[in-house]
Amino acid sequence: MKTAHHVEVVFTGEQYEWLHAHLFQPNDDEQAAYAFAAPAKGPDRLKLLVHHILPLERTDFDIQNGGYLQVSAETARNLVSYTLDSPFSLIEIHSHPFARERVGFSGIDTAEAKPRFDWFAQHTPATFHHVMLVFGTDSADGMIYDRTDKSMRQIGGVTILGHPFKRFAIGEHRGARDRRRDPYSARMIRQTQAFGDDGQTLIAGARVGIVGLGGMGSAVAQLGSRCSACVISC
Repeated sequence: MKTAHHVEVVFTGEQYEWLHAHLFQPNDDEQAAYAFAAPAKGPDRLKLLVHHILPLERTDFDIQNGGYLQVSAETARNLVSYTLDSPFSLIEIHSHPFARERVGFSGIDTAEAKPRFDWFAQHTPATFHHVMLVFGTDSADGMIYDRTDKSMRQIGGVTILGHPFKRFAIGEHRGARDRRRDPYSARMIRQTQAFGDDGQTLIAGARVGIVGLGGMGSAVAQLGSRCSACVISC
């Protein structure tokens, strides 16, 4: 069954407020949760109405830090069992705590997700929809699995039915994300997510003078070059 052209994930205001507090904790580690949603399908539209959310805690991970999550084998098995017994579709959620007004999936996110999404498609009915979301502190990105060609494609957006109403438009920003596929943008993607395009442009235009490259000087030079700043040493 072909996935609808426009896909929207819908949270209530209370759900999103609770989820945001879970995803962005004071320790600045990445966090994760699983949401289960009921589909509301139109001729060319699909809305996934979030029914309930299951948070992951520290004990659910083998690795958890500010840049990477690895779910434990036991937690993964429990998720599979719960999902296959559930009447709802699955939305996998995690955070990028360094991202603010712009966020996107890393290459690690998509590479690790694809085999898992393939597996669920083989073991669930066509009415089961599988989405993954990543949140920045004020941004979101999302992809849904398309059974027709076994691919991952962007959803249209994430809507929060609260006061005030909030929506993260995703599909409209495809062009900006496509530009990140060039080598420079791919290398700078996490900085761009943290500081924005304008911030990264300022960093790249910075001139850093270092007297001596021994000790701390070499570390500063390396960090500057990684940020694409011009480093001048003497």
